[in-house]
Amino acid sequence: MKNLIIFIEGPNDKRFFESIVRPKIETQFDCIQFYEYATKTVKQTKNFIKAIHKLSYKYIFVKDLDSSVCITQRKQQVLDKYCDCDKSLIQVVKIEIESWYAAGINKRSYKKLRIKEFKDCNNVCKNVFEQHLPPKSIVQDKMIDILENYDLTFARKNNNSLDYFFQKLLTRIAA
Repeated sequence: MKNLIIFIEGPNDKRFFESIVRPKIETQFDCIQFYEYATKTVKQTKNFIKAIHKLSYKYIFVKDLDSSVCITQRKQQVLDKYCDCDKSLIQVVKIEIESWYAAGINKRSYKKLRIKEFKDCNNVCKNVFEQHLPPKSIVQDKMIDILENYDLTFARKNNNSLDYFFQKLLTRIAA
């Protein structure tokens, strides 16, 4: 039995991974589960990582770059906090998950969803993302709309960390 655990920060990450990532990899795994580590204690997450190591489950640990200086530093912060995590399985989202949402909005979707166009989807944070939404929008509703109209091919061209995720990391865990 081949199982995959995807460590994610919160509900926006989960929504993205369920809608965009799961369909691309679900045939390679018997079971794909999500673990929202931001809602757990560090001890709970460490214990869970130890348990999945014993069970030989595959996993990916996803972390936003946020205000970290570089990806290497962010990966080291994860390692310092969670110890048993495999560095090669840590995926850093540049800058935040909202950048991956923004990357998949093509010209047609910008018009349809009335979202202001992003100039650089590699550097989108939550605040910038929200500023591009129509006034009085409910952010989570717009995120769902984006996912329903998401263009993954376009997104991979617009966001380096998303492309890296699909190119390298998923290949590594699928093996």
